[in-house]
Amino acid sequence: VSSGDLESAKWVGALPKVACVAAVPLGHGAKSQVKYVIEGFNKQTYEGPKQLVLVYHHEDEEAADVMRMYADGFYIKAVAARGPREDYPSATALRFGAWSADADAIAQWDFDEQQDPQRLALQIRALAFVSKPACLLAASSAAPTAAESERAAFVDSSLLGETAWMREHWHPALKEQKAVLAGAQAHNIVALALKVPAGAVRPAGERLQAMRSNMDRHFEGLVELLEVNATGRDAPVTSSAA
Repeated sequence: VSSGDLESAKWVGALPKVACVAAVPLGHGAKSQVKYVIEGFNKQTYEGPKQLVLVYHHEDEEAADVMRMYADGFYIKAVAARGPREDYPSATALRFGAWSADADAIAQWDFDEQQDPQRLALQIRALAFVSKPACLLAASSAAPTAAESERAAFVDSSLLGETAWMREHWHPALKEQKAVLAGAQAHNIVALALKVPAGAVRPAGERLQAMRSNMDRHFEGLVELLEVNATGRDAPVTSSAA
């Protein structure tokens, strides 16, 4: 289905509460990004109740400090996941976040991916429109036909589904996950094509890479300026008042 098909789609009864589960990566740089993840979550146009579940490694003291700054236990919930550091973020850690959520639906929320502001609203409408328990964003902006829906290419990290279904079938970070979604559970998943300009939603990691590139260009220019001042090349002419 496409976003245009969902204009008249409505959820029967009270709007479901959606919990978005994200794993906070290890490392100092990731902690500085938490506020941007929260800002992106706040920009969602979904009118129903929602919750952001931030999963972090229990040995990451810096992450724990950041969680104490932002988490209130309701709108933003922090969950400490155990397990070997080298395996984090693992499927077990993210599933623990899903089990900790108090919601009617669960959404996978990649930490370093820019989310479309209408994502939650449209995916919930898509569930109501086709009466299926899960939804994935199609990799193409062209809406797949009914016959193509079960084999359409999709964005792996965009899964949203009813809580009971997600707790049984969501196994993020495992190679088998895509086979489950595209195979055994394909008949339970609707592919949603967002009508957004190409490149508007950047894939995971691309936003951070762009930020680093901008910083590199800034420092290159700064170094060049310092070299010019040090050698006196092209130094500006100054005058003092008599």
